[in-house]
Amino acid sequence: MNINSEKNIGDRTRQGIKWSFGLQIFHKIFFFFSSIVLARLLIPDDYGLAMMAITIDMLIWMIMALGLNTAIIHFQDEVEKRLNAAFFLLLASAVFFTGLQFLCAPLLAAFYKAPLLENIIKVSSLALFINSFGIIHKTILVKKLDFKRIAVLESSVSVSKSILSVILAFNGFGVWSFIYPKVVGSIINVLCLQNLTKWRPSLDISVEHIKEMIKYGKYVVFSNIIDYSINNSSYIIIGSIIGSFSLGIYSFAYEKSMMVVNNITYPLMMIFLPTYSQLQHQEDSLKNAFIKTLQLISLFTFPYVFLQVILGPEYIIGIFGKKWESSVFVFQIILIYSMFRSISQCGNPMLQAVGKPDIALKWNLLYAPTFILSTYITTKYFDIYTVALMCMLIGVIGSSFFIMIVIKFLNWSIKEVTGSLAPMFVSSLVMGIYIALFKPILLHFCSDKLTILVMCATMGLVIYFSCIYCFFRNFYTLITENLIKLLTKKPLPQADSGKSNSEIFK
Repeated sequence: MNINSEKNIGDRTRQGIKWSFGLQIFHKIFFFFSSIVLARLLIPDDYGLAMMAITIDMLIWMIMALGLNTAIIHFQDEVEKRLNAAFFLLLASAVFFTGLQFLCAPLLAAFYKAPLLENIIKVSSLALFINSFGIIHKTILVKKLDFKRIAVLESSVSVSKSILSVILAFNGFGVWSFIYPKVVGSIINVLCLQNLTKWRPSLDISVEHIKEMIKYGKYVVFSNIIDYSINNSSYIIIGSIIGSFSLGIYSFAYEKSMMVVNNITYPLMMIFLPTYSQLQHQEDSLKNAFIKTLQLISLFTFPYVFLQVILGPEYIIGIFGKKWESSVFVFQIILIYSMFRSISQCGNPMLQAVGKPDIALKWNLLYAPTFILSTYITTKYFDIYTVALMCMLIGVIGSSFFIMIVIKFLNWSIKEVTGSLAPMFVSSLVMGIYIALFKPILLHFCSDKLTILVMCATMGLVIYFSCIYCFFRNFYTLITENLIKLLTKKPLPQADSGKSNSEIFK
């Protein structure tokens, strides 16, 4: 049996989705309730300071990884030598960049005019350094499509961090309720990853492979840095110009509006990157996998966005409290951008899989200056609501252009690919119209925001899936068939890309 055939890769991918999302639903529900507790215990300033540190951590992490994990997934030959080379290169990178972050902490605190930030950055940098010891071990599991063990580990670590955050918040630790759990979680994560893979580095290092992976990885790193700048420039600019309170309001709304991207799109991209890589020389299978990815993501993200735009006040105020009322408009506006971003993000793993990460880099070099300059101008002369509107408009246009660039590069039909999203978009639109008409009627009889939220969301989902069933029967059948496979198919043997692979992945 050819375990690298489209069918078997598809089966293993479905298993990855089942385990990844099955356990993720559990820990995201847990995280959701813990975030409600934190939102009620902490103040916007705490969120603002934490977001400043997280923004810096994300940048350092992307540079520090050097794109080597993506390179290992892309290349299918001599895996053992590539793993050894990447491990020691990453170790040297971690020492350098963690030290740099530690030394720059006073300057960053001065830039943000937040003295406490210096110590926050220093403590947070320890988590990055510790996590660097587990990058290669996690990459081994990803390359194997062994998402069951990844999901179990990440869910366990996430739940542990959430519990610790709540305990610290209850005991008055403020912003440190976000920072200390990161360090504890990184220790647990690395120890478990090393135990799960049993892989240990050796000194069998190939300079040729180091050069080859750096050449590939540099495009991933630069593209990620620019993408990071695009998505986090508003945090940096708002924090430095307006202050931590406004940043807390904006970052709170942005985080909640990007839940579909962070909790659905990004986890799927981790699953589909190795899948695309194994299908990179099978054009029809690759296109089929890409279309199914877009359909799967839009199946969840489109109705979520339409519902939350309409039910934003009930969701934010009803669940998180009235003190976050000023974030409602930002939340609703950024939601529109998140819908387009959830689709455009699928282009990155596709380009990386076919060995063309430079295309994403070139696009980001063109797009980033427009986005960042617009953010600066709107923040300097207006307010966070204008910043949100600008972010949405530029983001929607940029996301649309990028996904079209990817499709055209692969010589696929834009109409065919985007047309595959019609069932979800039309059904979400119909649902949105019904809920927009029903909500004012309900408000005459009920003033409780949680009750309105639950009733409207339940009715909306019934309308959404009923619309798919009635008007897009073929797609409905496809959903049910894949759901049956997802729930019943047993895991298949892992792919063996050579002798060294079989030794590593046994």
